[in-house]
Amino acid sequence: MYLASLSSISENLYEAADIDGAGFLSKHRRITLPHMIPIIFFTVTMTTIYAVQTFNEPFMFSGGSLEAWSGPQGLGRPLAVYIIWLMRKANRIDRASAVAWILFIVVLVITLVNRKILNRINKD
Repeated sequence: MYLASLSSISENLYEAADIDGAGFLSKHRRITLPHMIPIIFFTVTMTTIYAVQTFNEPFMFSGGSLEAWSGPQGLGRPLAVYIIWLMRKANRIDRASAVAWILFIVVLVITLVNRKILNRINKD
């Protein structure tokens, strides 16, 4: 995605900056970075969502055992795995539901903050 975003920047902008005498850092700060900001915020949002929803990798590495996912005192347990553990092993569906809603709200807030920053940058 980054490469596609970089290739979409017109070479004419860099040529005009060269003619105006802009340096390497100035070109990247005033041309490259403003064109890359939407992709940067998109990838940050998607990576955050993926990170909190990690389930398949621990499941495969542990052989499907919920106890093996936990690590020492449950410290290595991803949030999605913790929700499944609460539902199945601890029989705490109420707490699992609350954790899932908190996860949803956290991802929503991060996405809205990224969107607000992106809108503010696009106005400038």
